[in-house]
Amino acid sequence: MPACFYRQDLAVQVQEAEKALLASQNNHSAVISKQDNIKKDIEKNKAKKIEIQQQLAQNAAELLNLNNQVDINLKEQEAARADIVNMRVALEAVKDRMNKLE
Repeated sequence: MPACFYRQDLAVQVQEAEKALLASQNNHSAVISKQDNIKKDIEKNKAKKIEIQQQLAQNAAELLNLNNQVDINLKEQEAARADIVNMRVALEAVKDRMNKLE
């Protein structure tokens, strides 16, 4: 095999090796970029977790407040029913007095 063919063959091999190296470097850069994106996603996820935990705490406080309002409303309903009973008794007393006058 003449030396010039051997040189050409080596030059082709060097060129192919350089292409392979470049492809490998590009792949490495892509993998690093992917890792950076994953890290950003993790940070976003952590921030969202904190936000959701705060919303859950607010929701729990709101639930407690609403339950207290329900309890207060039940007491108000009971008081209103007692007022109705008292008004009926008073009305009957007035009717009785009116009937006695007739």
